[in-house]
Amino acid sequence: MKKSIYLSIGFLLLFSISLSISGNEPKNETSKQGEITIQYSPDLYELTNMWYAEYGMQNPDVKIALSQVDNANFQPSEGEIALVSESFLTQENAAKLWEVLIGRETFVLIMNEGNPFVETINQQGISKNAFASQSVSDWGALLGIQSKEPINVYVSTDESTNSALLGFFGKPTNIKSAKDVVGAVQIDNNAIGFCKLTDIIDKNNLNLVEKIRIIPVDKNENGKIDYLENIYADLNSFSRGVWIGKYPKNLVSNIYAVSIEKPTNAAEVNFVKWLVNDGQQILANYGICQLVNSERQSALAKLTDNQLTPEIYTNDYAGLKTAIILILLLLVISILIRTVFLNNKFKKDEILGIQSKKPSPLTEKSINLPAGLFFDKSHTWAFMEQDGSVKIGIDDFIPKVTGKITEIKMVNPGDIIKKGDVIITLIQKGKQLHIKSPISGTIKTQNESLQEDASLINISPYSKGWVYQVEPKNWLREVQFMFMSEKFKDWLKNEFIRLKDFFAISYSTNKTQPALLILQEGGELPEGILEEFGPVVWEDFQAKFIEATA
Repeated sequence: MKKSIYLSIGFLLLFSISLSISGNEPKNETSKQGEITIQYSPDLYELTNMWYAEYGMQNPDVKIALSQVDNANFQPSEGEIALVSESFLTQENAAKLWEVLIGRETFVLIMNEGNPFVETINQQGISKNAFASQSVSDWGALLGIQSKEPINVYVSTDESTNSALLGFFGKPTNIKSAKDVVGAVQIDNNAIGFCKLTDIIDKNNLNLVEKIRIIPVDKNENGKIDYLENIYADLNSFSRGVWIGKYPKNLVSNIYAVSIEKPTNAAEVNFVKWLVNDGQQILANYGICQLVNSERQSALAKLTDNQLTPEIYTNDYAGLKTAIILILLLLVISILIRTVFLNNKFKKDEILGIQSKKPSPLTEKSINLPAGLFFDKSHTWAFMEQDGSVKIGIDDFIPKVTGKITEIKMVNPGDIIKKGDVIITLIQKGKQLHIKSPISGTIKTQNESLQEDASLINISPYSKGWVYQVEPKNWLREVQFMFMSEKFKDWLKNEFIRLKDFFAISYSTNKTQPALLILQEGGELPEGILEEFGPVVWEDFQAKFIEATA
């Protein structure tokens, strides 16, 4: 053991020395020099200029020309990159253009914090149907209370904002166009404004501007802001709620980088790569949702077919060599420290008679997928018995993520279920996940053993931990959308990517210790990872992972 460590250290040191004394390498000129013409939709003027300034500062050899696009005849010319919001891409021109996703913009209803009905608004929110009603002209009619106070509705003249408003609410009454919606609402206690989230963020402190509050949207139209809709306490809670899908999708617009065809010029390709990577940091300052890792990888994959000179962001090769040497030296130091630590730990464990235990890693290979079963994207399985009934259960992936299940809630025999209905709730010390049915039919029997020992789902999900026996209704049609084990293994690869993305974002949002440990283990997830998280993260996992399964 010691011998191999010393050999590794010696090799790293020799490699570092060889780099430091080697001759100067030629600079990668094509990655730095070049010209880019960038178009932008008018609503992205400020953001584009921030990107332009930051990229120009990091890449002074690249010449950049900016121009604004006109929505009426938008069509980038050959060799141009256009940064546009979703409303500038019609079905006709979107089909002809090459595009990559680079961010998401959110549209909000706002009010003055001095609004006389602020408490009522926060409790029941404003529903889509009520706000769009042609009969609503005062707060009493909108909120269902006794009041004749008039409502003044201010909407930005920006085209993408108007598109989002009409797409979700229709055309409200008393609508007034305003170049400065925020300013109008700041001086009008009875006003409702409709604008972008970016319009109400103070760039100095990254909080909402003075006197402005976001109006809660009653997404499910039940006359109150439920627990699952309550994301409006502060800007961080709201941004997080948008990310996990608690905010209406119609009020979130994608931002794209587009061109006539896939860029082949090195300068253009490097700029798009920068937008997807380093350029994402600028989005946060504007209240725009950044891409998660899987979305970044997907965007970058659209560029990888080009045979280009590798992208170098340092000024010269000497800088790269210095960075490599520093990294290698840090590796040497970390190996030495880890060796000393492990030696001391093993000695201590030997003295105390303790065996060191480490959670098993959660990988694709650790998931058991027996042959002969049909697997569904809801992380369930199905098997037709000889009598024509179908036995269904939960796949091995879910219990390996949740850890030990302590309790379950099941539907009753005789109940009619449809594919996509919630059929079982997995509970772990009060924290819950709802799992959906892979098929439609009538519940014949339920596995009563699970009521006594819910952990059978962890121990034996395909035999003792089965969930229901069902009389199927559309088996021949629904089974076509399922996978056999080998195909399901391929599908699970993307699920593991999404899983790592989820916990990476969850750590940055919730600052929880377990996720920190994950990130320090080279991206390897431990089995039962959800076990150490609280109900908020379980709720996020339901909304952003389970519900978002494609």
